[in-house]
Amino acid sequence: MRVFTGILVLAMSGCSTPSDVVPTGKNNYLVRPDASSGATTDADLKAFGIKRANEYCDAKGQHAIVTVGVSSSWLPMSSQHAEVRFTCIDK
Repeated sequence: MRVFTGILVLAMSGCSTPSDVVPTGKNNYLVRPDASSGATTDADLKAFGIKRANEYCDAKGQHAIVTVGVSSSWLPMSSQHAEVRFTCIDK
């Protein structure tokens, strides 16, 4: 039982990276870094998201255009997060 629980925890942790890029449409993406990414301020969270957007588009040989950067932490006991939407375009 412990082995199964350990495997389940590892599998779930691999799927819950806070800065994973999610496609939202044709060449449009979303990344949502949160305080667990190491960033502690609103500006740091947005910068981390923008950096991740640039890395993602660069890996595709494209350029990132950030269209929205929103931050929030409106629930008590929740960590702050940023929502960065971006588009990858040809260089």
